[in-house]
Amino acid sequence: MINNICSYARIAALLTLIVFALTLAIGAQGPTTFVVNTTDDINHGSCLTDPGGCSLRDAINAANDDGNFPTIDFDIPLVMARNNAPSAVMTIMPRTLLPQITTPVFIDGYSQPGASPNTLPVGDNAVILIEISGALEGSGDRPDLVPLFDGLVLAPKSVGSTIRGLVINRFTGNGISIQSNNNEIAGNFIGTDATGTTTVDVNGALGNGIGIQIGENLSGNEIGCTFAEMRNVISGNLGDGVSILTAPFFFRTQSSFVRGPNLVEGNYIGTDLSGTLLVDADNNPLGNGDAGVSVFEPFVLARPARKARVAFFSATNIIGAGGAPVGRPLLRSRRPDDAIPSPPGNIIAGNAGVGVSIVGFDNVGNLISQNSIFSNGGLGIDLDNGFVPTRPSQPLPGTVTPNDFMDGDNGANTLQNFPVITSAKADGPNGTIDGTLNSTPGSQFTIEFFSSPSCNDVAPNDYGEGQTFITSIITDTTDVNGDLSFSLSELSLIAGQYLTATATDEFGDTSEFSQCKLITSVGIPTTMSITSSANPSVFGQPVTFTATVADLLPPPIAAKNAAAAPSDGTPTGAVNFFENFTPIPGCQNVTVDGSGHAVCLTSTLYVGNHIITANYTPTGPFLASSGSMTGNPQVVGKAATTTTITNAAGLSSTQIG
Repeated sequence: MINNICSYARIAALLTLIVFALTLAIGAQGPTTFVVNTTDDINHGSCLTDPGGCSLRDAINAANDDGNFPTIDFDIPLVMARNNAPSAVMTIMPRTLLPQITTPVFIDGYSQPGASPNTLPVGDNAVILIEISGALEGSGDRPDLVPLFDGLVLAPKSVGSTIRGLVINRFTGNGISIQSNNNEIAGNFIGTDATGTTTVDVNGALGNGIGIQIGENLSGNEIGCTFAEMRNVISGNLGDGVSILTAPFFFRTQSSFVRGPNLVEGNYIGTDLSGTLLVDADNNPLGNGDAGVSVFEPFVLARPARKARVAFFSATNIIGAGGAPVGRPLLRSRRPDDAIPSPPGNIIAGNAGVGVSIVGFDNVGNLISQNSIFSNGGLGIDLDNGFVPTRPSQPLPGTVTPNDFMDGDNGANTLQNFPVITSAKADGPNGTIDGTLNSTPGSQFTIEFFSSPSCNDVAPNDYGEGQTFITSIITDTTDVNGDLSFSLSELSLIAGQYLTATATDEFGDTSEFSQCKLITSVGIPTTMSITSSANPSVFGQPVTFTATVADLLPPPIAAKNAAAAPSDGTPTGAVNFFENFTPIPGCQNVTVDGSGHAVCLTSTLYVGNHIITANYTPTGPFLASSGSMTGNPQVVGKAATTTTITNAAGLSSTQIG
């Protein structure tokens, strides 16, 4: 049922396209493009009549006056780069609030010469050259009237806008405030510098108050997506990375369901642009100061009877997998035909609060799927009823919500019960998981399984997070007591890691993470390390990656348990090598030799950074393992070249190195 929501997003996009076509048909001359060509914050007037000075403030005012789906592009000359910023980064520092955006607009930071969107399915190599900084906020007239200073504001009539290719930092309010439906926020760095690697510079913290906020009772907004170029890096903000204000279920309008859910997909929330680092080079934390993603229902004193829910319409916010592009992106996304798909789940890590927070007694229909949630300061997922005068505040914020018989309680995401994992066994490619779920009688659920190298120690009794998505199942129907059991097999699990799971009902209500279950061995556990023969290297240079697989048992124990293996317990099998999680050609199914080594020789790595990993597939009694290269990433530079110049007579020549 959950995936049917996506069709409503597509319908919303189609309706927007029809409106746009009708606008052109009745005499409009097509969208106008306003080009920002200065970093100053002066209101020069119309960008069209004063092409020598079009500030961002000018462009927003002109776009609002135009009202015909305008575009705001950038072409700021290099001489305007700030002294303390990289030479090509153009920093715009408003002294007073920028005008709110009151018409559908397409703001494209990637139009600045030299800028380019991300092309990596994992990681982010975007080059963003337009920075909007709140460093001078309130330094204009009457700063006392602006206690919280937002960066860009999409006002109620801005339906179907796109903001992409911008660095937005240092605003005391929201970096981006969304107050309309069906907007796209794509390919931005929110709360970091232009490199996406730090949240601090010589002038202090770069974070906004909140990274991105979606206002109350809105829908169809898309933060990131399942295309690489749309990934946002949202880190270092003082509060939440992404905040969604949702109306109580009984106040939501039917049209909000038809517009489709708000989507938060494919973003890095709390990490650097690689998605792997939680601190910068100076050990400054990159995480947001509160939750990675928060869905908050404002306090309501009077609560009418709960509406009947229809599964087809009920998921109102999707965090991770399960959505589809919506609204304006289908009109003028500038997305190439060969756009690179990327994983739908967000990486939500390193945040000071919980990973995902769902707050409010009637805050239901929040689907949380296939994300990588780890190393946060609180629970991976927290369902919190908030303050309800007529009911005790249960569960307490930041604590595990205990399961109840037949899941009869109400609250955030209906306080959906989580699964109970009874067994997790690693056995090469034949690993198994067993467990149970007690919830609503006569219902089916989606259960997702995750592994992590450690269990979240924030909560008592080892209730965890979920760093690596493994698989999901749709269960059988629960019996009259709400009980069901599940059993999975043929899984590649890693002994010594921890397994967790979530349950999602047919309405899109996802539970908190289950209690951790240690994955135990059926055979001999192994470990893997990877080294490089040359790091850094240059383009075209052959590089040898050597994976060393070793057992994790002392030699006498390993030999005793390895009847089909060499007497010293050396692992046997094969290794697959990957760069940026993509198979390296010629380095698949590499046999592990008698010393436990597998060797990958390649000269195909392009210029840039490459995360090198490998997976070990065992034979005999050994268990699968994986590893990453010591000193990751592999850095590949440009190769040196020589040019030979010979005169026409062939009498002499000069070499230039």
